[in-house]
Amino acid sequence: MRALRLRLLFALVAVVCGPLAAAEDAALKRWAVISSATASQSGLADLLTAELTKVEGLELVERDELAKATQELELAAATKADNAAARLKLGKLLGADALLFLSIAGEKQQQTLRVVVSECRVGARLHVERLAFEQQQLPALTTHCRDLVVSTRQRYSKGVQQIIAVANFAARNLTKEHDHLQQSYAELLQQSLLNESGVAVLEIEEARAIARERSISGKSAEEGPTSRLVSAEFEMNPAESEKPTTLRLTVRVEENAKPRVFHREGVTLADAPELLVTDVASFVLEQEHQPTPSEVTRKRQ
Repeated sequence: MRALRLRLLFALVAVVCGPLAAAEDAALKRWAVISSATASQSGLADLLTAELTKVEGLELVERDELAKATQELELAAATKADNAAARLKLGKLLGADALLFLSIAGEKQQQTLRVVVSECRVGARLHVERLAFEQQQLPALTTHCRDLVVSTRQRYSKGVQQIIAVANFAARNLTKEHDHLQQSYAELLQQSLLNESGVAVLEIEEARAIARERSISGKSAEEGPTSRLVSAEFEMNPAESEKPTTLRLTVRVEENAKPRVFHREGVTLADAPELLVTDVASFVLEQEHQPTPSEVTRKRQ
């Protein structure tokens, strides 16, 4: 009887602690700050490292380890959209959960700081930005990068759960009058999706590179984060008498080669942005229905 109770206790501990351990493994705990020669010479890398050591629960890869792993690294190549393989390899060498790349380019009076954050489970770039760089702004840039690390850890506290690639929308009108909306609408949707915890919004090229690496490693679609490809098209209906210009919008979401379609007609130009960040974003994030055991049983019968 005592043995049975012990087995039941161990089983309960496994059920309760299993998800907690999985979440802990997925968290972005150990970081590597990788800087170009110019970024290092500016003092930014040192200042940022000092600030990050104060962040509770965060570990940093030691400089000696970084030097060995990155001595032959082409920083620009490792941060490219289609080079998930390099980020995966680097993460494995360093035993890191996330990589923070810093590089400075340009002439003295017009230098820019490029900041790239990548996780190391699938090699997805979680954040890419360019900032104006001036030496006197070093404290502010250091604070910005530290806050970026903190917010990224919060957003991906359970790791990357969904990878969503959003292509530029396609305008189906013969005239080019509204072509500028193709990128604008895509970016609106991307920004809305980025507000969701655990969601990585990537370029099409990067999503394909990650899928390629997962295929090479032999991982099935069920392993790791779900991947979705979003494509959309719109067609304008010109204004008539007192009626405003409206558009017909079609959005396709492909996951595991199973497309879902969102369609809406008669959308005014004023209402389109709101539609994209609400209804369309919710549709993209919507989970596919998973059959319950009883549904599976009924289907078999």
